[in-house]
Amino acid sequence: MSAPSSPTAEVWPVWTDFVDNWRAVDAHWFRARVVNVFDNAAARTTALSSNTPIIGALTYLQDVDSLEMYKSTGAWESVRYPNLAVTSDSTTVQLRRTGAGAGISLQSDGYAAIEKLNAGLGALNVTSTAAALKTGAKTVTLTTDATQLLVDSPVRVTGALTTTGALSAPSLALTGALTSATVTATGAVTGATTVATGQASGGTGLFGTIALASNSGGNAAFAHNSSQANGLRAGSDGTVSLTGTSVGLVGAVTATGALTVTGVLTMNGGGKLQSGVDVAGLVVSTVAPTASDTQPNGTIWIVR
Repeated sequence: MSAPSSPTAEVWPVWTDFVDNWRAVDAHWFRARVVNVFDNAAARTTALSSNTPIIGALTYLQDVDSLEMYKSTGAWESVRYPNLAVTSDSTTVQLRRTGAGAGISLQSDGYAAIEKLNAGLGALNVTSTAAALKTGAKTVTLTTDATQLLVDSPVRVTGALTTTGALSAPSLALTGALTSATVTATGAVTGATTVATGQASGGTGLFGTIALASNSGGNAAFAHNSSQANGLRAGSDGTVSLTGTSVGLVGAVTATGALTVTGVLTMNGGGKLQSGVDVAGLVVSTVAPTASDTQPNGTIWIVR
């Protein structure tokens, strides 16, 4: 049986007498169904200029080490792309660009191992040392050390933040609630609501108009955040002071120790100075009182 003159459903037609029945059309038909080797794409174009390849024809280009097929679109497409290295064994299949790292490793446990990942046109870059996230102009890098996650940029939380361990940050700005066992900050802590079941310590805590400073000149301070130099100061030596352009005390004031007034003591609105009994008078003298003095009970004697 001679080879057919046009493609048929038989991939390998049966004929036995090549000597008597071999024709040029048979040779062309056979050649269209084998892999034709060319030096390069230009040599292939020249060789096939007078004969349009059949769809599915295969050629091999030696210069780029590429096996290519002829598509219904009238174009050649590589069956295995140049510079793509594929290796496999009993546990993994690895795809990579020739000479460019490890690429992608498809593992037997279902994981795809990627040494470097670039997703979203540079929005996410992951390597073995860090992950970089960029949306817009800002890039945030995430890394780890032996115990924790490290973020190289400020973090803004618009909802609730709950931690089961210590929260440590140079500064923390919250628009929602912060619930934590321990908060440690070396800078400002600001927020609408702060709930701590443990100690909150750090530089300055801002709550609305209130500023709490844990180390203001060696003191613990409570002040208005617009004028933090004024307010209540408690020192480690036991001293407590109120500072400001004016200090107002509403209600009774009891001093169990010495009371020192370095400014002017003014009593308005019917105020009076009293010690056990009402003050009867005030005597200023250059000598101390004696037993013969007959001042009434409640007299204050000042020796100058």
